[in-house]
Amino acid sequence: MKRIIKKSMAICLIVIMMISMLPVMQTKAATTTGEGTKEDPMIVSVDTFGAGEEDYLIGEESDGYAYITLKFAEAGKLSLDNEGSYNMYVNGATSPVIWIRNELCQAGTQMTLKIRGNKLTAGTIKWTYTSIVDQTTGESLDDFGTKEKAKDITAGYNAMDSTFQETKNDVWYKFTIDKSMKFELRVKTSSSYVSLCNEAGQSILNKDTDEDKDMIMFFRLDRFDGSEDGVLKGTASYPGTYYLHIKNSLGYDGKINMSFTDYIPINSINFTKGKDITVEFQDIYKTGSFENKIISYNPANTDGKVVSTVHDSNFSSVGKWDPINTFNVKKYGRTTIGYLDERGVKVDEVKVTIVPQTVDSVQCVGTYNKIVIYPSAQSLTGNGDCMRLYTKKGKKWKLSGTMKKSAIESAKGRITLKKLKQNTNYQFRLSNYDSASGMESKLSKVFTAGTALKKVPKIKSVKKKKIIKSRDAIVHNPGKITERREYYNVFTCQAKIRVTKIKGATSYYFSCGYEIKKEKGTVVLAKTTGSVKKFPKKIKLKVFAKRKINSYSVAYGEVSKAKTVKIR
Repeated sequence: MKRIIKKSMAICLIVIMMISMLPVMQTKAATTTGEGTKEDPMIVSVDTFGAGEEDYLIGEESDGYAYITLKFAEAGKLSLDNEGSYNMYVNGATSPVIWIRNELCQAGTQMTLKIRGNKLTAGTIKWTYTSIVDQTTGESLDDFGTKEKAKDITAGYNAMDSTFQETKNDVWYKFTIDKSMKFELRVKTSSSYVSLCNEAGQSILNKDTDEDKDMIMFFRLDRFDGSEDGVLKGTASYPGTYYLHIKNSLGYDGKINMSFTDYIPINSINFTKGKDITVEFQDIYKTGSFENKIISYNPANTDGKVVSTVHDSNFSSVGKWDPINTFNVKKYGRTTIGYLDERGVKVDEVKVTIVPQTVDSVQCVGTYNKIVIYPSAQSLTGNGDCMRLYTKKGKKWKLSGTMKKSAIESAKGRITLKKLKQNTNYQFRLSNYDSASGMESKLSKVFTAGTALKKVPKIKSVKKKKIIKSRDAIVHNPGKITERREYYNVFTCQAKIRVTKIKGATSYYFSCGYEIKKEKGTVVLAKTTGSVKKFPKKIKLKVFAKRKINSYSVAYGEVSKAKTVKIR
């Protein structure tokens, strides 16, 4: 029995030895020519899909590299390893790799390998070459691997689903729309960059981007919401063709889903001050601003949003901190401000009229036959180069005259109305006017001024003269340690005066500088310091009637002849 077992084992050993002496059977899905040198590179024709391998040798006379060219009869996906981990340069690249993964190869193309090693060193390249077919549609990725061969997407309201296989190269889709539409793009993949752009290559995705040299915007999908599903939302603003570009840098399978809905544009805008506004501007300071905030959009469910404005920079500029709602004024005139949505479409506009500021106040002094108007300093400074006077004729205000402000200033800031009736009130309105632009401010409020009677009052009597003594002081070195006061006597002479009554007069004014509210009353005739002996024995008094029309307007009658009054 032992002899039989030993005989059987010997037979098995012989068989194993015989098998080990047979040549190794290899799968070579390629035909090969060439020596692998720079002058005579090894040509490997990859004619079929499947696994393959090829030995190479860095010859003694070589430059330290093996040169291999792979040629592809059909489009496919290549994964290749270089056993021995020698540095390998692909298609003339300056940076080496040790393997290739999921490289999309087009039919009729070739790939060059330059493998570095020591002389007389042998190595082996092993690869798998597989067909690339869309798992959903059965179409070859070669049919839409470039922008020119992009696969059509129907831009409707139903979601479009498509699955792409792992590939290192690009995948392109395209869709054509005849109006603005919103889109929602979902891409499920571990590592891909996606671009959605128009035919000019301009991105229409509303996410932060990095721009590459080809002006195509790429997005890392797994960074938006922390999951594998990247969701991108945006608007295809104009009718035309758009391209979806997937660049799968690490070669993982993925799935995309794209849906479309109608874009609801802004039809009009509601503003705090409306769409036709007047702005007052005092140009002397070259500054001015106005605010017209956006309250809401119409319709309320619009997808649009105003992001910028367009305007004539000669007339206005946007506010520094709030450029949508505030504007700086530059000069007088008429202009418009257009409001643009995120598509760059003007959705509404506001008409703006820039005029000088309204005349705010005046002071008026009248006589018996004229009125002198003193406009406020604010009205005369800037605010155009002219001032206009309006008077009422019937029920309407009519322009009575236009005056250059330079002439008004030469007349010490006065506008004089002449040849008027006695003891009469007159109403008028003023405006600021810029002759260069033709812009005029709003009319001022109605001002009322008046004249007095020419009739002269007479002093009828001066009685009850009285001298009052009081004390006053001069302060020397005020607020200092050497401060001192020097006291002196003050003597005031008062008297009761009666005058003839003048119709319309509200008070009577004397040349000594005092007035009485009625035709009789006590006034100060004189004031002096020192002893009573220094008072003059006599003084001369004149009087005239004063007519107060309102807080800003008064009129004076003619002055009487002097009357000598004995004081002591």
